Amino acid sequence: MSYFVNTPGADGLLKSPTAQVAILNSQGRIIGVNEVWRQSARENGCTDGNFFVDANYLTVCENALQMEYDITAEGAYLGLQSILRGEQSEFSIEYLCPFPDGERWFVMRAIGVQLFKNIYVFVVHDDITQLRASLGKAETRFHNFIQSLPDVVYTLDLKTRQVTSFNRDSFLGYTREELMAPGSIQQNIHPDDVPSVAAHWREILGAGTSTSIEYRVKNKAGQWEWVDSRKTAMSTNLDGTPSEITVVLRVITNRKQTEEQIVYHARILENVNDVIIGTDENFVIRYWNAAAERTFGWRSEEVVGKGTSEILRTIFSGDGSEDPVRAIRRTGKWKGEVIQFTKDDQPVNIDANIMTIRNEAGKITGFVSANRDITKRKQVEENLIQAKSAIEAANLELQKALIREQQLARTDSLTGILNRRHFFSLAEHEFSVAERYGMRASIIIFDIDHFKQVNDRWGHQVGDDVLRRVSHIAREQVRAADVLARYGGEEFIVFLPNSSADEAANVAERIRRDVMSYRIDPERTQAYITVSVGIAERTVETESLDHLIRHADQALYAAKEAGRNCVRVYDEGGR
Repeated sequence: MSYFVNTPGADGLLKSPTAQVAILNSQGRIIGVNEVWRQSARENGCTDGNFFVDANYLTVCENALQMEYDITAEGAYLGLQSILRGEQSEFSIEYLCPFPDGERWFVMRAIGVQLFKNIYVFVVHDDITQLRASLGKAETRFHNFIQSLPDVVYTLDLKTRQVTSFNRDSFLGYTREELMAPGSIQQNIHPDDVPSVAAHWREILGAGTSTSIEYRVKNKAGQWEWVDSRKTAMSTNLDGTPSEITVVLRVITNRKQTEEQIVYHARILENVNDVIIGTDENFVIRYWNAAAERTFGWRSEEVVGKGTSEILRTIFSGDGSEDPVRAIRRTGKWKGEVIQFTKDDQPVNIDANIMTIRNEAGKITGFVSANRDITKRKQVEENLIQAKSAIEAANLELQKALIREQQLARTDSLTGILNRRHFFSLAEHEFSVAERYGMRASIIIFDIDHFKQVNDRWGHQVGDDVLRRVSHIAREQVRAADVLARYGGEEFIVFLPNSSADEAANVAERIRRDVMSYRIDPERTQAYITVSVGIAERTVETESLDHLIRHADQALYAAKEAGRNCVRVYDEGGR
């Protein structure tokens, strides 16, 4: 905020030899006072903490209201709050203040000034004791003051559309006669500003409220000058519309130029916690903040006036994207990560954010770069990436182990098909579905005939091979929807959803035939095995899966009784 206090306009007010002047920030805190203010506070017995820099002026007003109701303090408090909220731009109030040598009359004027998104308030206290005592002299002085003002003050009678008073003999090189001619100023308004000026006049003529506007006027020499035009209705018609208006014209060309500089520096300082570098349109460094000094090692006086490429060796990402300088000029901004080198040639990872600064005409006048040192962050990111990779690898191994455990829990370790426990889990569900929707379902149970002789003759290793081979043959013959499992020992079971006994018998016959074709010893044609198969189909009388399995088991027993190596289907007679 100090840059605002040091602007020419604020500095000029603070040097006032007679008025008490303070500048408040948007929270009501005093950020600057003049010597007259301090002297008056001391004379009135106040301590520095109440009225000097960093004191909150709103708090002072609140304290005055709490100690004793004071309509002046209330008016000042409410008026200042209204300005800080942006509801009005200025207000004034007269008040009586006790001093050791007697009472004095003062007028307090508060004027709000908006700079970017912040509102600053000029608070001016003028001693008007003598003014009130001799109003006539004050009026004369006021008249003389108006006459001596560098501003143009004139009165316009809206009924006659004539200028009735004019305080200057000349303005912008024009004579009084030229200025008082109808439409003299309007004819010299910049073409781009004509619509806004016309709208401004419609507003004052309709509402009659005090308003102001800034626009450009051509002077007698043909140059464009910025003026601030303030219009106030001095009298009104019966319908409330103004009948007489006072216009104050002030040349603000220098102020506009100063504002451009303020905007330029303020934008540079928007992110003062980061590295802020300001350049002109040719990338010549004009500003280098303390964070830049700490990060890169160069002092401001070493780099100002030099090109950024001369000071900051920069490595861009090289990702094939558009050249940053070209992108900035095309879009007005560029953001990305770069590596820049310090005065000692040490690399620094930088998150760069570069924006253009344009004047009111839209022309690029410079660039501001808000950069952040992300070297530590990049190191942390690298560590996190490595940690993430390690975690993902460990997680993958855990998933593989989980899958293996799930497979072991569900499958028979010897044959690789489902085990008895998981068979019942799946088959119970399939049986419930068939029962609910009245669908067909069948069970096949088969076992290897005389399997004990296989183990006794060829050994258990060959017996295990036979079990694996039989399960493989069965798996090739059943459908994906069928549930095949090792039921126990040399016995196998299949649940066939949506299948009749005849369809199940066809599957069983193919299994029986293929098993019989298998040779335990390829060199001996008689070294083969057979299976006996029992089949049962679900009917409306079938009470449960166990009930259906018992029927299939009875059919298997019938196949054994029939001499083995055959397929039998359960019927109500148990055959």
